[in-house]
Amino acid sequence: MNQYLQNTVSASNGALLLRVLVLCGRLGSGKSTAALALAQRLQESGILCEGLFELSERGKGGIPYRLTMLRFSDRVSIPLGERPPHRTDIPFVFNPQAFQFAAETYCAFSDKVSELLQEPDSKHGDNDAHRMTHGRLQHRGVLFLDEIGQLELTKKEGFLAVVQKALADHHMLLVLTVRDKFLPSLQDLLHGAGIPDTGIEIHDVSSLRNAETFALLTSRLDTLRA
Repeated sequence: MNQYLQNTVSASNGALLLRVLVLCGRLGSGKSTAALALAQRLQESGILCEGLFELSERGKGGIPYRLTMLRFSDRVSIPLGERPPHRTDIPFVFNPQAFQFAAETYCAFSDKVSELLQEPDSKHGDNDAHRMTHGRLQHRGVLFLDEIGQLELTKKEGFLAVVQKALADHHMLLVLTVRDKFLPSLQDLLHGAGIPDTGIEIHDVSSLRNAETFALLTSRLDTLRA
């Protein structure tokens, strides 16, 4: 077995671990809403989560013209990008500080996962919520990155460096949202990073009702237990 497979096999049953969960769909299909709901559910279940979610102000036809980045853990937000309302022919002007904010968020989360993985169970009581979190982190933490798109997949900018670092962290499950038209490019990126199809699960949010989407995503909780 090669080194990649050794790092991605579950100690409990020998099965390959899910490494990347992809939520895809058309513009306005509810990808961000579904991802945020899943993050909340995981957090309530005692699993360590972090996420960077895109909030948008939309004009005619539901086309976004102003973007904000929201950090899940503390609900701090930062301006992400802007263009004139109703001018879809003009590209977004992005805020470089937002992507520095994203990089710092990833590093802090990665450090927290590593720190908890190294803590002995004896430090926590049997009924301690932190101990429950630590026990599940024997498997991984969960990082959400919302709206991976043309900036990352074509221009090789934006969140790309954070995505690449997260893909190399075998204690982390990465949840990505992407428009369906960019899905093939995202799959190429994941395969190029050495993630096999067995480590990737894709759900088309556009084809599901909200309740079905939530049920499907929360079913992945079972993959997070050590």
